[in-house]
Amino acid sequence: MRAREAISLAVLSGMLGMLVFQWSSLAQLFGLDAEIQRSGSLVTVEYLWGMPVVLVLGLIFYRHPIWCAVWFMFGPVLILHPIKFIELGRIPNLWPIEITLLGVLTLPYIGISWAAAYLRRRYATG
Repeated sequence: MRAREAISLAVLSGMLGMLVFQWSSLAQLFGLDAEIQRSGSLVTVEYLWGMPVVLVLGLIFYRHPIWCAVWFMFGPVLILHPIKFIELGRIPNLWPIEITLLGVLTLPYIGISWAAAYLRRRYATG
């Protein structure tokens, strides 16, 4: 993977991840009050919205679909978690469990992205 391709893949995937997972925070920046009632579920509506996004990322970056899914999920984590740590002044006790769960939740994204890349390579003309 060339450096330019890796950087564009990481930046685009991470920014789309931020857009999907932090859409309510972005809406508040523009003065919109967008709130979805949470039932304490591990899988939220944002997680489901991410599936078509990861599919498109797998089609665009078909040579590196796994990295697309990983950066889509962990790009926002790399930005938001240090901010939370600074706000709290410490690392939360359950943080290792949260990172493990994020890793497990990344697996379906990897599968979707890989399947999209496979289909693009399989049925590409030329």
